[in-house]
Amino acid sequence: MVDRIVNGLESFLRRFFERLGRSLDANVRRREVTRTDPSVLITMIERAVEKGLSEERGCLIAPSEVEVHLEYETWSRLGEERRDHLRRELRDNIREYVCNRRYLTRQPLEVRLVSDPFVRGASVRVGEVGSGLTATMTTATTGVATAKRLAVRLIESRTGREHCAIVQGGTAPVGIGRGIANEIIINESTLSKFHAALMIGHNGELELADRSSANGTAVNGTLLAIGDRLVVRDGDRLRLGDVDLLLIVEPA
Repeated sequence: MVDRIVNGLESFLRRFFERLGRSLDANVRRREVTRTDPSVLITMIERAVEKGLSEERGCLIAPSEVEVHLEYETWSRLGEERRDHLRRELRDNIREYVCNRRYLTRQPLEVRLVSDPFVRGASVRVGEVGSGLTATMTTATTGVATAKRLAVRLIESRTGREHCAIVQGGTAPVGIGRGIANEIIINESTLSKFHAALMIGHNGELELADRSSANGTAVNGTLLAIGDRLVVRDGDRLRLGDVDLLLIVEPA
């Protein structure tokens, strides 16, 4: 009798710790994906570039060097090939961002990925070659309504095609665009690779942000400034490039 109880308890504990281990592994993988998600890193770089702007003879000068600092574990797990692919993708998109905003650079803009044992998550630093790098942006989020979760649907007016996603406060924005790194992929030529993003703002409301798109983002006929964001609600009409969309928002 005692042996059966002991065996049953051992079996229960073994299954419990196996499930706990799988759950912890999944959480680690999710955090790692967020840290290396191009749409998250590009947003961080854009903000750091804006913070690092200088003015010279009436022209806005953007930093020409970008360093993305990653935790050692994340940096090493990516491997050399994936790091190089991520670096080139970030560089190409930030060059497009700078060009669309008509900023100048003193040298061709370059992006480097580095391992940093003192970083938790990821950080971005910008500057000029040979000078100190400043304007650090980290993945840490503060003051965001992290518990807020919304289910969103974007319905294309012309085709009726639906795109669904969950937007949650305190996590990465839901990217929209042609690029495969976006959660909502709309493969239409007038959309930029990283065109726009949906997120929960600090006040807990759903926001749509333009991500320096080439052909613009509009809400109910109002065109957003490049890189700007606006609160959006259920039933709003969005226009990304030449694509008209109906926004449906529900509690998740």
